[in-house]
Amino acid sequence: MAGNTGSGVEWHVRPPNPKNPIVFFDITIGNIPAGRIKMELFADIAPKTAENFRQFCTGEYRKAGLPVGYKGCQFHRVIKDFMIQAGDFLKGDGSGCVSIYGHKFEDENFVAKHTGAGLLSMANSGPGTNGCQFFITCAKCDWLDNKHVVFGRVLGDGLLVVRKIENVAAGPNNRPKLACVIAECGEIARLTPSQLSEIEKSPAHLATYPESFGQLLTTYTPKFLGLQQNFGIWPAASYGEDVIVGVIDTGIWPESSSFNDKGFEVKGIRAQGFETSEEEEVEFLSARDFSGQGTHTASTAVGNHVPGVSYIGYARGTARGVAPHARLAVYKVAWLRGLATSSDILAGMEKAISDGVDIMSLSLGLKQTPNFEDLIAIASLSAIEKGIFVVCAAGNEYNFKTTKNEAPWITTVGAGTLDRNFLATMTSKWGNMNEAICKDSALDRKKVAGKVVICDSYRLNVSQQIMELERAGAYAAVFLTDKSSGPNKFSIPSLMLPTASGTLIKDYVTRVKNPRVKHMKFALTRLSLAQDISIQTKPMDPGLIYDMDLQDYIEFVCGLGYTMKQMSTLIRRTQWSCNNKSIRDLNYPSFMAVLTNKTRYPVTMNFRREVTNVGNDTAVYRAHLENIPRGMRISVKPRTLTFTRKYQNLSFVVGIELDGEFPFPMVKFGFLKWIDEDSHIVSSPIVVINF
Repeated sequence: MAGNTGSGVEWHVRPPNPKNPIVFFDITIGNIPAGRIKMELFADIAPKTAENFRQFCTGEYRKAGLPVGYKGCQFHRVIKDFMIQAGDFLKGDGSGCVSIYGHKFEDENFVAKHTGAGLLSMANSGPGTNGCQFFITCAKCDWLDNKHVVFGRVLGDGLLVVRKIENVAAGPNNRPKLACVIAECGEIARLTPSQLSEIEKSPAHLATYPESFGQLLTTYTPKFLGLQQNFGIWPAASYGEDVIVGVIDTGIWPESSSFNDKGFEVKGIRAQGFETSEEEEVEFLSARDFSGQGTHTASTAVGNHVPGVSYIGYARGTARGVAPHARLAVYKVAWLRGLATSSDILAGMEKAISDGVDIMSLSLGLKQTPNFEDLIAIASLSAIEKGIFVVCAAGNEYNFKTTKNEAPWITTVGAGTLDRNFLATMTSKWGNMNEAICKDSALDRKKVAGKVVICDSYRLNVSQQIMELERAGAYAAVFLTDKSSGPNKFSIPSLMLPTASGTLIKDYVTRVKNPRVKHMKFALTRLSLAQDISIQTKPMDPGLIYDMDLQDYIEFVCGLGYTMKQMSTLIRRTQWSCNNKSIRDLNYPSFMAVLTNKTRYPVTMNFRREVTNVGNDTAVYRAHLENIPRGMRISVKPRTLTFTRKYQNLSFVVGIELDGEFPFPMVKFGFLKWIDEDSHIVSSPIVVINF
């Protein structure tokens, strides 16, 4: 093979060849799903052997018109620290042999070696006896070199599934005592543009999505929401007891104190990783968290009470999640570089739906696309249909049209502003700070170690400068920047100053012969946060609710002007009914009039809503309008809703009239409040936006 002897190549970790086929096994152990083994076939090294295996994976090879292959086949031989063997779909005991070329075929070559775990190799009974049987190595097996043909390798965390099979107890003839079955198998297609074009011409083709990458979007939440340990929603809801929260993120660090389940039944019901679709080595071949984001988001959602927590002395108190008694399922879809492929996100969401979680949480987002192209939106609608509540991050941007995960069936949560500041004070009094470039490898450790360094941050990212300061052993840093910054994790004491203030410091440093820092004082201050304790009980007795089901969302999508194919892609149906409702009639507890440069004035927009009485058997609600901006006229018909029984539905229409043009860009809002005699106040924002 082009003179390649394979010497020195670590075949189990070699760089992938994008032209090689990728196949997969979905494994069950004792009828319980164990995960997916994804494999690269070395068609560039052993094309004949690879093609034999590929066709048995896809079922392309047929006998008497029926597909023949590995689907339903069992691993019939398992030897720990050596290998797992399968492929005998004829007899199931290791004696069956067939190939796509007939009965047996010759050894193609021995270029690839048995250098480690996860290699695919042909099982044989001697030279030139290759057929359908194969084995996967569980360790280095160099004594098999030049005797068995290596033709592929396991990718990503598929090796975890191999380990699961390897550790199944075996009986006579090394046969596993639990059935380890290839429940499903096939090829993961890599198509050329011309091949894709041909497939898209088929009537059976529904949609094709190019791989895209999602970005991660990221303590104090319970107090901000007014949750009290012994009063209000928390004890009334049993702190989320027995609710299963599925977190789709970077994994979890299970040893964290936030997940201490002492005194509880099993809290973590599942922690599963979905191998990166980029064929490369990843940081942990498991659901273990490398970056910390998944652990952070999971603890925010369901973290147990952890007293005495602080960040290097700041914000000391008790860390807790919103539902500390809930159960946790973690699905790792984002890996070392903080990127998650759309296919991995979809696989994680699909698994969470299959596992039956009650809530699905995603602090990540894909690029903005129409709903029928957004895999998170499509999978979320499937989850909603199953009664799963889906909550996603809105993103970290603040400009118009930058919100992610905006499908109306997703509860999209934006970041809030902390009601506290971390303040630092620096008093200067001589010292050596001559070198403050803070560029990679620019600082002299002998001059910088143990000192305070000024870094001009108008060109470099602060996080990059921090890494250089750590390398050089700086004691602390002063960053001069006009960029806004939220809370950040700094590994050394740091002070951020606007350029104007920083100019004074730089002037001092250049004028004084031996500038010094007398001391740097860091302190925490709080802004006032007033909490009305009655607010905590209101969600338990709302009075009225705006209810929705799948049909409401289908009718909303009907109003977006999608084609039949786009509708089918999104709602996964070939038949549906629409009542020709306006998209403004989606039963949201809010009213938004969207204006553009094409809007003609005067303009009137109507919004129909339906509310359900979940309070007293009889109730009378009256409409109150508050803070309506000048130039906007609001009508509510009827102005009174009279309920004669509990769970009765009544509808009303809100009209928004605008005579003159609104400035661009502009957002103005007021409120509609339905108020009854028992002090129920059901408030809805009325928003006019021009962008």
